[in-house]
Amino acid sequence: MNIEMENFQKICLDFFRLAGMEFSLWDENQHNIYSFPKGHKPFCHIARRDPALHEKCLCSDAHGFREVNRTKAPYVYTCHMGLTEVLIPILQKDEIIGYLMFGQMPEEGNRETILERIKHAASDPNFRAELENALLNTAEYPSDKIRYCIHILKIMIDYMNLSHIIQKTDDTLFYRAKKYISEHISEPILPQDICKQIGISPNTLYKIVKKNEGVHPTAFIRRQKIEKAKRLLEKSNVSIATVADETGFSDANYFIRVFKSEVGLSPLRYRKVGRG
Repeated sequence: MNIEMENFQKICLDFFRLAGMEFSLWDENQHNIYSFPKGHKPFCHIARRDPALHEKCLCSDAHGFREVNRTKAPYVYTCHMGLTEVLIPILQKDEIIGYLMFGQMPEEGNRETILERIKHAASDPNFRAELENALLNTAEYPSDKIRYCIHILKIMIDYMNLSHIIQKTDDTLFYRAKKYISEHISEPILPQDICKQIGISPNTLYKIVKKNEGVHPTAFIRRQKIEKAKRLLEKSNVSIATVADETGFSDANYFIRVFKSEVGLSPLRYRKVGRG
């Protein structure tokens, strides 16, 4: 997974200011790669100092990941100490490429249950007192606020997907290839030009373009140029020669042949039909 960290951090800060909840980002291999604010809440930090409790924390997290992988939907669960945790999958093309997690919080009305679990889990009185004090200083959250936060984070994930803030590694390469074509659309472009610019092999370029578009890179470049030509024909009165030049075709007659082959209409006919 690739992340535009600066933009992602801004989103983290906005969510924290709005909801008052910390959350973390995990990759597809369930490795924590970013937390805001950094580290666990005091209660969880203290609990994880105990090896036995730490092991149970890991088991609780593993259970959450298994459920999200099974359902591909947000999952709300209670950890072994009674705190509420939420896992939300980051989906692209129905594939989980990462996770957002928030929680480590007592749900409203559940504090007494957690205090009872502390008594059973911590035999050392000083350790028990640390956990109890940390719990008393941890804000409770009503279930409806947790539900609202899930909804907001799902919207945030959609935004980050559309804005390419979070991307699957292969999709990042495809996006960079497509961006290069867009930025050089008025020039002749060969697949090797893209490979050189983004630092990949021809074989890799072929695989990512074939996966995303189902065609060879050469056909994809041609398709992007024709799409640009269609927009120019629809929205301007420039000559066919100018359209050809602005889409990287040095020969207007060749452009006309390619356009008709791709679209089924000549450029002039397309312009006439498109404008009614």
